[in-house]
Amino acid sequence: MRHAMKRWVRLVLILLCLGSAAAAVLYWQWPRHTIEAVTVVEARPGTIEQVISATGSVEARRKVLVTAEPGTRIAALYFDEQDIVAKGQVLAKLDDIELVTQLRQMETALNVAKASLADAETSLAHAKALYDKGYIARQEVEAGQRQVELSRSQIAEKQATLQLLKAKLDRTLIRAPISGAITRKLVEVGGVVSDGTRGISASSGGQLQPMAIAEIAHLEALEFHVDVDQTEIGQIKRGQKAVIILDAFPDHRLHGVVEEITLSSVEEISGRVRYKVRVTLEKTTLPLRLGMTGTVDFILARKEQIPTLPMAVVLQRGGDEFVFVVENGVARQRSIQVGLRNEELVEVTAGLRAGERVIDQGRNKVRDGQPVHILNGQR
Repeated sequence: MRHAMKRWVRLVLILLCLGSAAAAVLYWQWPRHTIEAVTVVEARPGTIEQVISATGSVEARRKVLVTAEPGTRIAALYFDEQDIVAKGQVLAKLDDIELVTQLRQMETALNVAKASLADAETSLAHAKALYDKGYIARQEVEAGQRQVELSRSQIAEKQATLQLLKAKLDRTLIRAPISGAITRKLVEVGGVVSDGTRGISASSGGQLQPMAIAEIAHLEALEFHVDVDQTEIGQIKRGQKAVIILDAFPDHRLHGVVEEITLSSVEEISGRVRYKVRVTLEKTTLPLRLGMTGTVDFILARKEQIPTLPMAVVLQRGGDEFVFVVENGVARQRSIQVGLRNEELVEVTAGLRAGERVIDQGRNKVRDGQPVHILNGQR
């Protein structure tokens, strides 16, 4: 009886050990069979542009300095900064008191010379009449002719001087050389036009060069100027297409073309090395203004109607890129190869068949072989 009891106790202990072992196995294996709720997406035909982005502002392609002779005094100004002016419009008047005085004196001298010519011509005609009658010698007629020629040369000289003075007087009216907007006003009424260095330019042949009183920006041709980091400047080429979105018009895409990439870098206190890039803007009906800021995307490559996935569903491990696809209700890890990418989409070049379901939400929770339940109703 006692022997039978021991055998039953031994059997119960064995059963308890086997039950504990089975429970432990089930405990550790249970998470592997947990059904994870996920959403899925499919690769869809799309368009991807690979771009380099930079910020900048709208600038005029052409800016012209309005100049005046150094040393002249500003008598009046007819413009202010931001004014829109037309070509030929009078912008300023220089002090012309001295020129007006010289002009009046020369007009008086010219009238005197004309009167002298008239007297000389009358005397010559009288001398010729007397010579024909034999009353005077030929030398007197020749002397009269010389006097007429001298008077005529004096008149021609004074007329030339008068024209020069009128031209100088006309130049006291400073006119706009082009139509556009005044971007800088460099003088004030009563001020004297500076020669910049108070010296004489060696390249001017010893003559003072005209100095600026204003700057006009031509508004018919606008550009977008940006500074691009040295690590990216090598990928930008002249003639490359670009898309610009201005902060003032975020819902509009402006198109442009790279016009120029400067050879010298832009100096920055931070030590960064960047290069200025000029992008010519295509004409638009938007009311663009100088200085408007925005972002430009330089298009490095563009593909259309290619299989794409949202960038977020592609995972990386050890340099390999992969996704989780759903096969017969189970998550399967699938290595893929990708091509172009941007901030939202990535091109799938290999590893994925059309119509396959790729896990989106839940991608970071599932493991290869884990059962899944699709929430968004796709097949």
